Amino acid sequence: MRILFFILIASLSVSGQIFSSDDLLSDSTGRAFADKLFELAWKNYPQNKVFESRVTIAEENLFQTKWNWVNNLNLSYQYNPNISSEPTTSAMVPKFGIGVSVNVGSIFLSPSRVTQAREEQEIATANLETQKNYIKAEVIKRLAVYTRTLDLLKLNTEGTNDSESNLELAKKKFSNGEISLETLNLSYRAYNDSEAKRVASTADLLFNKAALEELIGVPLESVK
Repeated sequence: MRILFFILIASLSVSGQIFSSDDLLSDSTGRAFADKLFELAWKNYPQNKVFESRVTIAEENLFQTKWNWVNNLNLSYQYNPNISSEPTTSAMVPKFGIGVSVNVGSIFLSPSRVTQAREEQEIATANLETQKNYIKAEVIKRLAVYTRTLDLLKLNTEGTNDSESNLELAKKKFSNGEISLETLNLSYRAYNDSEAKRVASTADLLFNKAALEELIGVPLESVK
């Protein structure tokens, strides 16, 4: 029982320090640890890459849209090898010719398309920043829940140890006829209640630890 407890609390140890819910954000080392978890979460949480890719696509689309007007220009080239070099009436026809045509309608639409592409790029960037804020808030929230559960487990473990000691003492007193069976049963009941709380706290701690590791993508014990 005690071995499992110490294994669990070691998972939030950084350089030998154990954080509680009280000093998590008030302590500079605790804040640095939370920042480290955010860096891991941003690097490893798969959905973040979707938002980064959308920004990249939007920026490329904006670049292409800015230069899309070039596609509205049509360049033609003409070569007339049979045109005589003699000064005749046919000499009025040039041997070489270059022509340029413009799609006027598309040219007028180009600024509007650039504006739309720029807005899409700004939306993608805003969504990326929103995702960063969400991940940071979620990391802090899950870490706070985890440390709170860790604190609760400590209290419940201490309560279980006290109840266990009281039960052993009650057993001896009952054997010596110092207390009644009813009093002994009360000690059993107190111990069982404390143990049930400790087991529930242990399960909650494992659940909240898994929720945090879901974000950061690595075991919490490996974070240094």
